[in-house]
Amino acid sequence: MNINLSRPIVPHFFPLFACATALILASINIVQADEVDPANSLSARMLSIIRDSTGNLSALNPQYAQSNGFVLLATGVPILNLTRKGALSKAVRVLADRIPIPEAGRAPAVDSVRQGLSLLVGDVEFSTLKLNDEQNSELASAQNLLFAGDGKTPSPDYKRYLRYKEQYDNVVASLATETNEAAKVSLQTDLQQINSDWSLLGRRGEIDQALETISRLKEGSAEKDYISWTETLTKEDDTVESRILSSLAAGNWLKVSTSDQQGFTPSLVAGKHYPLPPLARLSFDFALVDVHDPRLDDSFLLDRTWRTKSGRVLSDGNSAVDDALEILPRVPVALVIVRNIVVSFKDDADPDVLSAIGKSQDVTIDQIPIKCQGCGGPSYQLRTIAASTPIAIAILASDLAKIPNPNPNRTWLTK
Repeated sequence: MNINLSRPIVPHFFPLFACATALILASINIVQADEVDPANSLSARMLSIIRDSTGNLSALNPQYAQSNGFVLLATGVPILNLTRKGALSKAVRVLADRIPIPEAGRAPAVDSVRQGLSLLVGDVEFSTLKLNDEQNSELASAQNLLFAGDGKTPSPDYKRYLRYKEQYDNVVASLATETNEAAKVSLQTDLQQINSDWSLLGRRGEIDQALETISRLKEGSAEKDYISWTETLTKEDDTVESRILSSLAAGNWLKVSTSDQQGFTPSLVAGKHYPLPPLARLSFDFALVDVHDPRLDDSFLLDRTWRTKSGRVLSDGNSAVDDALEILPRVPVALVIVRNIVVSFKDDADPDVLSAIGKSQDVTIDQIPIKCQGCGGPSYQLRTIAASTPIAIAILASDLAKIPNPNPNRTWLTK
């Protein structure tokens, strides 16, 4: 397969991680035609090309993410009415909030991320500590090392530590995606030097120990953070819609063009199924649009001084199996959106196909709508069909790390 990319990938995009198989999101209330095999469809082929094209993206995960994978939608969802805020279709809003479910996965307790987060309200308890003199002294020493007099501003030593940590993390992220062997060797040398400087000049061992001490001994102070966080759940959040609109308007698109489709033959649906000739060439633009819920970014969720009274968890940190007590084993973080799709055929299409496109109000090629209410009409000839409307074909989903992850050394109230 020959793939041509029109310009380099910009760092605005989310990272992509290899996924063994594409997952099917069947719970979106958009039904796939029985005659189309989702695993061998035009959208599955496009997603495969996107994954192959973006293997070298630098890692930029949400802090709660443990691993990422693609979820292929049962049917592409048109992104309509992008001219103003508040005009995105309901189907797109559902995609950005729906909890993705693998084919063999367990259905979650709720459908949406927002509903799942709301289940924590009133179900949280905080730990307490009764420190002796030795523990109080240990805690004070750690705080003095890490913070200035107000107890909040990082000390010069801690600031230096954080600079080395940032450098270290950046090189590790680059190593994870670098494929050039010479570049890998250079990055590994940089990593060794940073690690050495971090240990010697950044007081890494002492500060790591101080951070562990504070986590282990500080009083449960996340209650105020919890109250503030619960207040965000009652407010309408339009940041996801704003990010979709601004991202698409900013032109963060990558154009892909590929030939040698190995006899792949898509199917057109316009009232009934029409076979199309084998594909000769496929081109399209794509973008990954950030749709993660900002309420998952709150530091309260990663605080180790709380747990649920019920025993439920947002995630148990095991991405292989969904447990009955998990509320949000995974969440959507980005939509995979394609536009300006052009399919070229090796032979002429049947004239009945072209006639059906002109007469029908709803037309799809496999799972991808190319003509629908609110969509721009496709252009078509005997050997080419083109559609410009942006279509969401997949979700990039993150498996959550363990949340909550209470420190086992803390004392818990019985409620």
